[in-house]
Amino acid sequence: MNTGDKWKKALTGFFAERAYELGPNPDLADHCYVSGRDPRAWADRRDYDDLINSIVVQLNLTSESRILEVGCATGFIALGLAPRVSHYTGVDLAKPALAVAQSLRLPNAKFHESDGAKLPFPDNSFDAAVCHDVFINLPSWDVGESIIKEMIRVVRSGSPILIGSTPDEEKREEFEKRVTEVQAELSAKYGEAPVHKERGNRWRYLLRRILKQPTPAVGCYYYKRGQFLDCAERLNVRVDILDVHPRSPYYGMRFNARFIKP
Repeated sequence: MNTGDKWKKALTGFFAERAYELGPNPDLADHCYVSGRDPRAWADRRDYDDLINSIVVQLNLTSESRILEVGCATGFIALGLAPRVSHYTGVDLAKPALAVAQSLRLPNAKFHESDGAKLPFPDNSFDAAVCHDVFINLPSWDVGESIIKEMIRVVRSGSPILIGSTPDEEKREEFEKRVTEVQAELSAKYGEAPVHKERGNRWRYLLRRILKQPTPAVGCYYYKRGQFLDCAERLNVRVDILDVHPRSPYYGMRFNARFIKP
Protein backbone atom coordinates (compact mmCIF):
# COMPACT_ATOMS: atom_id res chain seq x y z
CA MET A 1 0.00 0.00 0.00
CA ASN A 2 1.21 3.50 -0.78
CA THR A 3 2.20 5.10 2.54
CA GLY A 4 0.60 8.33 1.45
CA ASP A 5 -2.75 6.57 1.09
CA LYS A 6 -2.84 5.04 4.57
CA TRP A 7 -4.78 7.93 6.08
CA LYS A 8 -7.38 7.62 3.33
CA LYS A 9 -7.73 3.85 3.85
CA ALA A 10 -8.04 4.36 7.61
CA LEU A 11 -10.64 7.10 7.19
CA THR A 12 -12.69 5.18 4.64
CA GLY A 13 -12.54 2.09 6.85
CA PHE A 14 -13.84 4.05 9.84
CA PHE A 15 -16.99 5.20 8.03
CA ALA A 16 -17.43 1.86 6.24
CA GLU A 17 -17.24 -0.32 9.37
CA ARG A 18 -19.60 1.89 11.32
CA ALA A 19 -22.05 2.04 8.42
CA TYR A 20 -22.14 -1.77 8.41
CA GLU A 21 -23.49 -1.62 11.97
CA LEU A 22 -26.63 0.28 11.08
CA GLY A 23 -30.00 -1.37 10.77
CA PRO A 24 -32.88 -0.19 8.58
CA ASN A 25 -34.32 3.32 8.92
CA PRO A 26 -31.33 5.04 10.56
CA ASP A 27 -32.11 8.05 12.74
CA LEU A 28 -30.00 11.14 13.36
CA ALA A 29 -28.14 9.39 16.19
CA ASP A 30 -27.13 6.61 13.78
CA HIS A 31 -25.74 9.15 11.32
CA CYS A 32 -23.80 10.72 14.18
CA TYR A 33 -22.36 7.34 15.14
CA VAL A 34 -21.03 6.64 11.65
CA SER A 35 -19.31 10.02 11.37
CA GLY A 36 -17.94 10.02 14.92
CA ARG A 37 -20.24 12.78 16.13
CA ASP A 38 -21.68 12.75 19.64
CA PRO A 39 -25.44 12.23 19.11
CA ARG A 40 -26.21 14.05 22.34
CA ALA A 41 -24.94 17.26 20.74
CA TRP A 42 -27.75 16.98 18.18
CA ALA A 43 -30.53 15.81 20.51
CA ASP A 44 -32.10 19.27 20.31
CA ARG A 45 -33.39 19.43 16.74
CA ARG A 46 -32.97 23.21 16.76
CA ASP A 47 -29.20 22.73 16.65
CA TYR A 48 -29.43 20.62 13.50
CA ASP A 49 -31.88 23.02 11.86
CA ASP A 50 -29.55 25.90 12.72
CA LEU A 51 -26.69 24.10 10.97
CA ILE A 52 -28.71 23.48 7.81
CA ASN A 53 -30.06 27.04 7.76
CA SER A 54 -26.51 28.37 8.06
CA ILE A 55 -25.37 26.33 5.04
CA VAL A 56 -28.40 27.48 3.02
CA VAL A 57 -27.76 31.14 3.84
CA GLN A 58 -23.97 31.09 3.34
CA LEU A 59 -24.34 29.35 -0.04
CA ASN A 60 -27.35 31.49 -1.00
CA LEU A 61 -29.34 28.37 -1.88
CA THR A 62 -32.88 28.41 -3.22
CA SER A 63 -35.45 25.79 -4.12
CA GLU A 64 -33.99 25.88 -7.65
CA SER A 65 -30.38 25.19 -6.63
CA ARG A 66 -28.34 22.15 -7.67
CA ILE A 67 -25.99 21.37 -4.77
CA LEU A 68 -22.99 19.05 -4.41
CA GLU A 69 -21.74 17.75 -1.06
CA VAL A 70 -18.21 16.32 -0.86
CA GLY A 71 -17.84 13.84 2.00
CA CYS A 72 -21.53 13.13 2.53
CA ALA A 73 -21.08 9.85 4.50
CA THR A 74 -24.49 8.36 5.37
CA GLY A 75 -26.44 11.56 4.68
CA PHE A 76 -26.25 13.56 7.91
CA ILE A 77 -26.31 16.84 5.96
CA ALA A 78 -28.35 15.48 3.05
CA LEU A 79 -31.32 14.80 5.33
CA GLY A 80 -31.79 18.50 5.99
CA LEU A 81 -30.29 20.00 2.85
CA ALA A 82 -31.90 17.96 0.06
CA PRO A 83 -35.47 19.13 0.86
CA ARG A 84 -34.30 22.75 0.57
CA VAL A 85 -32.94 22.53 -3.00
CA SER A 86 -33.91 21.31 -6.45
CA HIS A 87 -31.30 18.58 -6.68
CA TYR A 88 -28.74 17.24 -4.24
CA THR A 89 -25.67 15.15 -5.13
CA GLY A 90 -23.42 13.58 -2.52
CA VAL A 91 -20.03 11.89 -2.95
CA ASP A 92 -17.98 9.86 -0.51
CA LEU A 93 -15.18 7.30 -0.46
CA ALA A 94 -16.98 4.81 1.81
CA LYS A 95 -19.31 2.63 -0.22
CA PRO A 96 -21.20 1.16 2.80
CA ALA A 97 -21.91 4.69 4.03
CA LEU A 98 -23.32 5.57 0.62
CA ALA A 99 -25.56 2.51 0.76
CA VAL A 100 -27.08 3.92 3.95
CA ALA A 101 -27.51 7.32 2.28
CA GLN A 102 -29.27 5.67 -0.66
CA SER A 103 -31.63 3.92 1.76
CA LEU A 104 -32.93 7.31 2.90
CA ARG A 105 -34.81 7.48 -0.41
CA LEU A 106 -34.57 11.22 -0.70
CA PRO A 107 -36.49 11.84 -3.95
CA ASN A 108 -34.19 14.52 -5.37
CA ALA A 109 -30.85 13.09 -4.19
CA LYS A 110 -28.15 10.98 -5.82
CA PHE A 111 -25.03 9.52 -4.23
CA HIS A 112 -21.75 8.52 -5.87
CA GLU A 113 -18.58 6.78 -4.71
CA SER A 114 -15.81 9.26 -5.49
CA ASP A 115 -12.64 10.91 -4.24
CA GLY A 116 -13.26 14.60 -3.60
CA ALA A 117 -10.01 15.41 -5.40
CA LYS A 118 -11.20 13.62 -8.56
CA LEU A 119 -14.87 14.45 -8.95
CA PRO A 120 -16.68 12.60 -11.77
CA PHE A 121 -18.63 15.63 -12.99
CA PRO A 122 -18.17 18.05 -15.91
CA ASP A 123 -17.18 21.67 -15.36
CA ASN A 124 -19.97 24.02 -14.27
CA SER A 125 -22.36 21.25 -13.18
CA PHE A 126 -23.66 22.73 -9.91
CA ASP A 127 -24.94 25.99 -8.44
CA ALA A 128 -22.99 25.47 -5.20
CA ALA A 129 -20.91 22.90 -3.31
CA VAL A 130 -20.26 22.15 0.35
CA CYS A 131 -17.66 20.10 2.20
CA HIS A 132 -18.68 20.12 5.85
CA ASP A 133 -16.72 18.82 8.85
CA VAL A 134 -14.32 16.98 6.51
CA PHE A 135 -11.10 19.00 6.56
CA ILE A 136 -10.60 17.97 10.20
CA ASN A 137 -9.76 14.52 8.80
CA LEU A 138 -7.27 15.67 6.15
CA PRO A 139 -3.59 15.29 7.14
CA SER A 140 -2.13 17.98 4.87
CA TRP A 141 -3.05 21.24 3.19
CA ASP A 142 -2.19 19.84 -0.24
CA VAL A 143 -5.00 17.27 0.10
CA GLY A 144 -7.46 19.99 1.07
CA GLU A 145 -6.44 22.34 -1.73
CA SER A 146 -6.90 19.60 -4.34
CA ILE A 147 -10.49 19.17 -3.11
CA ILE A 148 -11.09 22.93 -3.20
CA LYS A 149 -9.83 23.08 -6.80
CA GLU A 150 -12.20 20.32 -7.87
CA MET A 151 -15.17 21.87 -6.10
CA ILE A 152 -14.49 25.18 -7.82
CA ARG A 153 -14.19 23.43 -11.18
CA VAL A 154 -17.60 21.77 -10.99
CA VAL A 155 -19.64 24.84 -9.93
CA ARG A 156 -20.88 27.51 -12.31
CA SER A 157 -19.17 30.86 -12.76
CA GLY A 158 -20.02 33.18 -9.89
CA SER A 159 -21.10 30.28 -7.66
CA PRO A 160 -19.90 29.57 -4.11
CA ILE A 161 -18.28 26.58 -2.46
CA LEU A 162 -18.21 26.21 1.32
CA ILE A 163 -15.56 24.44 3.41
CA GLY A 164 -17.42 24.10 6.69
CA SER A 165 -16.59 23.67 10.36
CA THR A 166 -12.79 23.78 10.20
CA PRO A 167 -10.98 23.76 13.58
CA ASP A 168 -9.00 26.99 14.00
CA GLU A 169 -5.29 26.39 14.71
CA GLU A 170 -5.06 29.70 16.53
CA LYS A 171 -7.87 28.63 18.88
CA ARG A 172 -6.59 25.07 19.46
CA GLU A 173 -6.06 25.38 23.21
CA GLU A 174 -9.42 27.08 23.71
CA PHE A 175 -11.11 24.50 21.48
CA GLU A 176 -9.66 21.50 23.34
CA LYS A 177 -10.71 22.99 26.66
CA ARG A 178 -14.18 23.60 25.28
CA VAL A 179 -14.48 19.96 24.10
CA THR A 180 -14.05 18.81 27.72
CA GLU A 181 -16.62 21.34 28.92
CA VAL A 182 -19.14 20.31 26.26
CA GLN A 183 -18.80 16.64 27.18
CA ALA A 184 -19.51 17.47 30.82
CA GLU A 185 -22.51 19.62 29.85
CA LEU A 186 -23.96 16.88 27.66
CA SER A 187 -23.48 14.25 30.37
CA ALA A 188 -25.24 16.47 32.90
CA LYS A 189 -28.15 17.04 30.52
CA TYR A 190 -28.50 13.67 28.76
CA GLY A 191 -26.44 11.19 30.77
CA GLU A 192 -23.37 9.34 29.57
CA ALA A 193 -22.69 8.96 25.85
CA PRO A 194 -24.64 5.99 24.41
CA VAL A 195 -22.72 2.88 23.45
CA HIS A 196 -23.68 1.73 19.97
CA LYS A 197 -24.30 -1.99 19.68
CA GLU A 198 -21.70 -3.43 17.31
CA ARG A 199 -22.18 -6.49 15.15
CA GLY A 200 -19.65 -8.53 13.24
CA ASN A 201 -16.62 -6.37 13.91
CA ARG A 202 -14.48 -9.35 14.86
CA TRP A 203 -14.40 -10.85 11.38
CA ARG A 204 -13.72 -7.43 9.87
CA TYR A 205 -10.82 -7.00 12.29
CA LEU A 206 -9.38 -10.34 11.23
CA LEU A 207 -9.83 -9.47 7.57
CA ARG A 208 -7.94 -6.20 8.10
CA ARG A 209 -5.07 -8.10 9.67
CA ILE A 210 -4.95 -10.58 6.79
CA LEU A 211 -5.03 -7.81 4.17
CA LYS A 212 -2.64 -5.64 6.23
CA GLN A 213 -5.04 -2.72 6.15
CA PRO A 214 -4.65 0.24 8.55
CA THR A 215 -6.85 0.48 11.64
CA PRO A 216 -9.99 2.58 10.92
CA ALA A 217 -9.64 6.06 12.35
CA VAL A 218 -10.72 9.67 11.90
CA GLY A 219 -8.35 12.60 12.22
CA CYS A 220 -8.21 15.77 14.25
CA TYR A 221 -6.29 18.34 12.24
CA TYR A 222 -6.33 22.12 12.61
CA TYR A 223 -5.98 24.83 9.96
CA LYS A 224 -5.08 28.49 9.95
CA ARG A 225 -7.41 31.00 8.35
CA GLY A 226 -4.44 32.35 6.45
CA GLN A 227 -4.09 29.04 4.60
CA PHE A 228 -7.47 29.62 2.98
CA LEU A 229 -6.60 33.22 2.16
CA ASP A 230 -3.33 32.14 0.54
CA CYS A 231 -5.15 29.38 -1.38
CA ALA A 232 -7.64 31.90 -2.77
CA GLU A 233 -4.78 34.09 -3.97
CA ARG A 234 -3.09 31.14 -5.69
CA LEU A 235 -6.32 30.11 -7.38
CA ASN A 236 -7.30 33.69 -8.20
CA VAL A 237 -10.66 33.40 -6.46
CA ARG A 238 -12.38 35.34 -3.72
CA VAL A 239 -12.74 33.84 -0.24
CA ASP A 240 -14.74 34.94 2.80
CA ILE A 241 -13.95 33.60 6.27
CA LEU A 242 -17.29 33.11 8.04
CA ASP A 243 -18.57 31.95 11.41
CA VAL A 244 -20.06 28.51 11.89
CA HIS A 245 -23.75 28.26 12.78
CA PRO A 246 -24.67 30.34 15.86
CA ARG A 247 -25.89 27.44 18.02
CA SER A 248 -22.62 25.52 17.63
CA PRO A 249 -20.91 24.91 21.00
CA TYR A 250 -17.64 25.67 19.19
CA TYR A 251 -18.73 29.00 17.77
CA GLY A 252 -15.63 31.18 17.47
CA MET A 253 -13.30 28.17 17.55
CA ARG A 254 -14.23 26.73 14.16
CA PHE A 255 -14.79 28.64 10.94
CA ASN A 256 -16.18 28.33 7.43
CA ALA A 257 -14.38 29.37 4.25
CA ARG A 258 -16.56 30.39 1.31
CA PHE A 259 -14.87 30.60 -2.10
CA ILE A 260 -16.54 32.30 -5.06
CA LYS A 261 -15.70 31.06 -8.54
CA PRO A 262 -14.82 33.95 -10.90
